[in-house]
Amino acid sequence: MIKKTRGIVLHSLKYRDTSIIAHFYTEHLGRHSFLFKGIRNKKSKIRPNLIQPLFVLDLEAYLKEGKELSLVKEASASIMLKHFPYDMKKSAQAMFMAEILYRCIREEEANKPLFQFLISSIDYFDLIETGSANFHILFLVKLSKYLGFYPAIKEKEDEWVFDMKEGIYKDHIPLHLDYLDPLNSSLLNKILNTNYENLTDLGLNQKKRNELLEAILRFYSFHIEGITNLKSFSVLKELFI
Repeated sequence: MIKKTRGIVLHSLKYRDTSIIAHFYTEHLGRHSFLFKGIRNKKSKIRPNLIQPLFVLDLEAYLKEGKELSLVKEASASIMLKHFPYDMKKSAQAMFMAEILYRCIREEEANKPLFQFLISSIDYFDLIETGSANFHILFLVKLSKYLGFYPAIKEKEDEWVFDMKEGIYKDHIPLHLDYLDPLNSSLLNKILNTNYENLTDLGLNQKKRNELLEAILRFYSFHIEGITNLKSFSVLKELFI
């Protein structure tokens, strides 16, 4: 059966001499893997530079029931990205966000709200000019809502500590070490009340950005296995974050 769907590139690896296996999050199939046979051959009709983190493709593939790997018949860009593929800093952020998605999303079924969130986020990320250094932090926080563990927003003034195990704000230090200090707790609450259009209002410097990102990843680790030791995180810190 031939199936058409849009898909977001999460991860890829070379297969044999001329082929690539790529993992996608798709509109109609959820997470799915595709074989791009002969794509690294000069005569291939599909350009290999399409298989990059967070690129959105229109895919046409041969699907077999019960098979996790499908052979691609046709592929083309679904969104014409104008900026982030050519910006080293944004490319590093895209690599990081794609690795997060690769490790977090396992469902092999469609999730329209999640897919639409990802598409709109990628589109906005490509076009944003100011505040882009903070984009991946807000993206992680927003993504957690679709993964089922969105942090609770601070409700009372005397709640000054964020308990990462419970995902809520408290007015006292919990009896364990997995909590954010008052400053980072305040910054997280500010992020919870921020949208992509107001990224410049966060005002994070390099040190606070690193601390907050590490804290959010630690929060993720309570809910997602294998979220530690991200290769792309070290690339981010080396570049500019």
